[in-house]
Amino acid sequence: MYKSLRSVPFRRSLSASKGLLTSQPVASRAEDVYNSQDFTKLGQGITENGLGLAESGVQRIDNLTRRVSRDIKLGRDEVATRLLPQMGSQDRPATVIYCNYLLNSCARARNLNMAKEVYRFMERNGLRMNEISYGCFLRTLCRTGQLDEALELLDVLSRSKGVKANLIMYNTVLNGCSLAKSKVHADKCLAVMERQGIAKDEMSYVELIKLSGLLHDASAVKFWWEELIKKGQPSPSSRCTTIVALCRSRALPEALTALTEMSNILSANDSFHRLPGKKSRPPRSEIESDMREGFELSSEGQHTGVRVRDPAESQALTGFHHWEVRKELQDAFNALINAAGQAGQHKLAESLFSEMRNLGLRLSIYTFNALLRAVVEGRGISHAIRVFMV
Repeated sequence: MYKSLRSVPFRRSLSASKGLLTSQPVASRAEDVYNSQDFTKLGQGITENGLGLAESGVQRIDNLTRRVSRDIKLGRDEVATRLLPQMGSQDRPATVIYCNYLLNSCARARNLNMAKEVYRFMERNGLRMNEISYGCFLRTLCRTGQLDEALELLDVLSRSKGVKANLIMYNTVLNGCSLAKSKVHADKCLAVMERQGIAKDEMSYVELIKLSGLLHDASAVKFWWEELIKKGQPSPSSRCTTIVALCRSRALPEALTALTEMSNILSANDSFHRLPGKKSRPPRSEIESDMREGFELSSEGQHTGVRVRDPAESQALTGFHHWEVRKELQDAFNALINAAGQAGQHKLAESLFSEMRNLGLRLSIYTFNALLRAVVEGRGISHAIRVFMV
């Protein structure tokens, strides 16, 4: 299936093509046409668009592409298969950009059959697949669990003289390995990366950490985390993923250490106290004396009390979207509260809950469920009610 690889220029991103396919004039005039399924009406009122092409031709292919995409997402494969050949017979035939739009729809819908139909359509119409095309196709394979076929395609691309496998493609396959909890396939992907001299980036390490956590392999989580630290300052998202993975691996002391470090790095930064949805607070240095003690576990895994690190020890928060930072910290706290409850560490769960309040983080249903399970099991329902009423 992947024998006929040809060299193509890297022309434009999928996001750009998506914008082309959803232009306002086309969308506003296509509503009645969808209901009647009469695409000939789109030729009425021909004008010239920004590309210097007849608007009728642009309308036809745009609306037909959106129609096929919608049928793919709704699982109407027969209808999409019947409409797909029409995209090659229009006065303005489909280009690789339109096909990439459909391949992306297949990946989002986890529809491998239609992805292969689009692949065959491109071959019949002489459309050369580019990096985006293969990236979307790989994502479909991975999201449908076809890891062997994805690795086969990666191997062919790595040896191709045309389109070459890039780091994004390798990370896509690693993500598929974590979704399938397959260390065997992940090792094969890493072997191909090493053979091609492709260096891992932060996303590569995140997927490996996620996979190790799902396999409850605490030593592997710590190994990949240490490798990531060597590359530079990890993002809040990477820190959160690592904490969740450590919690899944029942490594509470390490998870708590990572959470303490993450909390200190983020909350010591002045911008953290001006996040959307959170009342303005002074920098951490001004409220240090009013905060509760920090928290940590002993080497035996028992709750020992809290310790807040001096702000001077913390690193600056740079290059992050602040509205994302708070959510990552919330998710990390929630994961550790849940893990503490499962380990019978109800006092630790209560301390974490109090610290979330102290930091002004959002307390979600997940937070209350995790705390309730921990406290009820450890100290009874009456004490749980008192904790919530504080």
